[in-house]
Amino acid sequence: MYLDHYGIMCSSGSACTIESQGPSHVLISCSVGGENEYNSIRFTLGKQNTKADIDYVLKYLIPVVKELRRVKQIN
Repeated sequence: MYLDHYGIMCSSGSACTIESQGPSHVLISCSVGGENEYNSIRFTLGKQNTKADIDYVLKYLIPVVKELRRVKQIN
């Protein structure tokens, strides 16, 4: 929701588990462990995306992640 505020669309989890509430089997296979198996963001890129598009996402992604971590620590 935070990224959506900036017009950035993404999804949590892998495309393979879009219907599932469980962690991604890919992250489980990578042995990321515990809660990290649920902490993923999926971006879909295509031929129409530009470097400027990626730079725009990076401009807001890092501050949004920092804010979410801060909020999580408060709760």
